[in-house]
Amino acid sequence: MIVAVFFIITLLMTNPPVVNWVSAYAEENPLLFGWPTLWVWLQVWYLLMIGGLIWFGLKFKSWNVEYIEESVEGHLDGGDK
Repeated sequence: MIVAVFFIITLLMTNPPVVNWVSAYAEENPLLFGWPTLWVWLQVWYLLMIGGLIWFGLKFKSWNVEYIEESVEGHLDGGDK
């Protein structure tokens, strides 16, 4: 549930109507930290998505490849009868 909420929020922040609001702000302030405002907004959210994917992948046991491989091997060896 946490993962779904995280990705829904990050996807909403990079799509209309939120991008339209940032675009309206960007009309008055075209540069943020020397970069185009809308570009900075989108890059921050995309980096958060990538960082979240990596973090969730490392922290969640069900996403852990070694755990999955051990579970599959246990089932194939007849350990779960």
